[in-house]
Amino acid sequence: MGEGWQYDRENTGGFVFGRSLPLAGYFGAFVKDWAGASLLAIVNNSTDGAARARLQARVGAKSVNLECDPGTGGRLVSTDDYWGLIAAGLTLAVFQAPAADNQTSATLLTKIGGVTVTKKVKIGAADSGGAGYRMLRVEN
Repeated sequence: MGEGWQYDRENTGGFVFGRSLPLAGYFGAFVKDWAGASLLAIVNNSTDGAARARLQARVGAKSVNLECDPGTGGRLVSTDDYWGLIAAGLTLAVFQAPAADNQTSATLLTKIGGVTVTKKVKIGAADSGGAGYRMLRVEN
């Protein structure tokens, strides 16, 4: 173990870096009082153009990666055909391969008549957005 790492002496099954134990149900914790500073850095110093700096979360066969790609920059990569952005219990946006013609990959949270609902973004007919363009539409 590196400097600052401690074995969890209370035997909760985890490791900790910093000043306190992992929260119940967590394996590890990074606990510091560094205002405005990064807590965790993942660095790949390789000069290989295919190298990535990657943070991965995995459950069974499903995984999600937060990557720094030297060619495209930051990206999120999932093994599934689904990406959801959820905050405060609300699904703000979902990105999934279109299931049918004239659909997009986007489902967005909307507020219509004071009611918050998710709506699939669809593609309008040819030239519906002007000559050479299609309009994006959301059902009423």
